[in-house]
Amino acid sequence: MYKTLAVLFFGRQRFRIYCIPTWNCVRIDIEGINPLAVFDRITELIDLTINECMRNLHYSARFLHVNGNAENSGIVAGSPAKWVKRSYENLPTNTQLTFLSLNEVQRCVKEHTDLFDDYGSCVLNESELTQCYGSWVRVYHPLESYDVFLSYRWNDFDSPLTLGLFDRFSLFNITSLQRAVEVFLDRMRLQDGRNFRDDFGKSLAYSTVVVPIISYEALLRMMKHDPTTVDNVLVEWILALCCEAEMINRENKRIFPVMMGKMDMNIGRRKRLDFREFDQLPSKLNVLLYWSDLLIDVFNHRL
Repeated sequence: MYKTLAVLFFGRQRFRIYCIPTWNCVRIDIEGINPLAVFDRITELIDLTINECMRNLHYSARFLHVNGNAENSGIVAGSPAKWVKRSYENLPTNTQLTFLSLNEVQRCVKEHTDLFDDYGSCVLNESELTQCYGSWVRVYHPLESYDVFLSYRWNDFDSPLTLGLFDRFSLFNITSLQRAVEVFLDRMRLQDGRNFRDDFGKSLAYSTVVVPIISYEALLRMMKHDPTTVDNVLVEWILALCCEAEMINRENKRIFPVMMGKMDMNIGRRKRLDFREFDQLPSKLNVLLYWSDLLIDVFNHRL
């Protein structure tokens, strides 16, 4: 760490921050193929600091566009294992510099459109934007396999909780490539026109970790389980146990249940899940809950 420069880490991912006084800005260089994981955590800290100390302060993230060429600078978009070393403080006087809004670049990449300046001139076409800044845009497509599969019941509590888990996973990178954690969440991965049931089954079978959200609300519907009606959540949980037992994807599959009881308004938080309230659950689910309890103990020793 120096007076105007700091090299820091989030986990194993390195990034560099230093001040450029002549431009009244701070430059951030991020290693790895998923710079958004680090960038999101930095912006969280910035927002927290501003909210506590400088509520009238505003900031914006920008990419630097130099003489018609997209440069990995200002915020470095995915330069694994190396830094961009060029200095932009002492450029020739005829150099044309444009700061591109991160939000605008992300919008154009998602919508597959060209990026235009305020005068209607094309700054970067769709192909150039994707090549230079594609790693700064989260576009979720169905994958052949996943690191984590989130299984939950759609309701007012479980749905936002699971979406929050999905978002938090995006703040971390893994492997030597510092790639994103690939998470399956139905509303993010499933696409119209595809067979949802097949995609669910394949995605679960080829996920390394399955996370069932076992909440009080998720279990209530199973109290009146009708064997003639398919309960997709129950199917997912049983399928996860079958896959783990058979090691269907030939990898080290694990199940990590998240278990929560009902809300206690007197203390303002959820109580521990009491399985005695669900003694009428279908027999297969009772087996699942029994194994889930054991799996928690196993994970506490393995992690």
